[in-house]
Amino acid sequence: MVSPHIAELVREIFACYGEEIECEAKKDPEAYLVYLLTAIKEELPHVWATLQSTVEEATLRYHEEATKGQRQRAK
Repeated sequence: MVSPHIAELVREIFACYGEEIECEAKKDPEAYLVYLLTAIKEELPHVWATLQSTVEEATLRYHEEATKGQRQRAK
């Protein structure tokens, strides 16, 4: 059994997907929470890889711009 606060959060999350799903989530928030956490766990490696790649790309761009700025100031 989940706390009323968590049950409300689960209902709010699934409310985005329509009234029928919201009602189902309200009836059995624990099951919906388990499905949600399982989906997050399965997708986490993909999301982490995307996030890591984005951070690496941003860092590379920063260093390229900083180097470019240093070269321009040296002229």
